Amino acid sequence: SGGEGYLKKEKKKINELKDGKLLAGSYEGIEIYDADKKRFSDIGKNEFPFDRVNLFYREGADSIWVLTESGNFVKCSGKGKAVKAFNFPKLLGIDKEIPLRTVVKDNKGKFWIGTWGYGIIIFDPANERIEQIKSDENRSDGLKSNLIISMYKDNSGIIWIGTDGQGINKYDYKKHKFG
Repeated sequence: SGGEGYLKKEKKKINELKDGKLLAGSYEGIEIYDADKKRFSDIGKNEFPFDRVNLFYREGADSIWVLTESGNFVKCSGKGKAVKAFNFPKLLGIDKEIPLRTVVKDNKGKFWIGTWGYGIIIFDPANERIEQIKSDENRSDGLKSNLIISMYKDNSGIIWIGTDGQGINKYDYKKHKFG
């Protein structure tokens, strides 16, 4: 596939690669835009066998993490090739897709990944362990909703969590609790 400067597929997210090309994600997978050639090209299912891209997260010059609608958290090289993939539904023992919506990295290097319907997944790339935080209506000091829309880490390390219908939560990393 390709086109003169654009592709007819809907692009949801775009990120710049190490070589200046653009990585474009959609519900149909990932493609690379080469400005010199003025065209998109598919990476191909052998190099990136995932579709329904929701978000890119750049980690330095040499890697990009991809969040998918089905629950895959995929580390890609600076050229867009999938290096390692983590299937969160499988790792959590859930027999359904887990839509990954947003991500921040905390002060300890762990990824906080907001999901649609499954709360927050905390992934530690150092040991490849995951932990899940879900809302609990019986706790006043916990996560207020499992429908996570956005997250932001401020300069003091507090993680702010935007939810659908339950406002904004904050997690104070120093106190290890929601406020």
